[in-house]
Amino acid sequence: MVRSRGPYAYADPRALMTRLNADLLVTEDSGGTHTAAKRVAARGLGLNVIVIARPAESTSAVTTAATC
Repeated sequence: MVRSRGPYAYADPRALMTRLNADLLVTEDSGGTHTAAKRVAARGLGLNVIVIARPAESTSAVTTAATC
């Protein structure tokens, strides 16, 4: 497992995935383009890509805070 934060240039994650002989990329949906390069690099290498969806927004914390 490698943990890091974008933004990434295309060559950086591609080189890392190649060097580590990666066969899978698991990433979160950050809602922006900062992590696009690692997804494109992984697909270019023929890797499977799993994107973890962002949780749905909830107003329960606001509601709870408002009732306190």
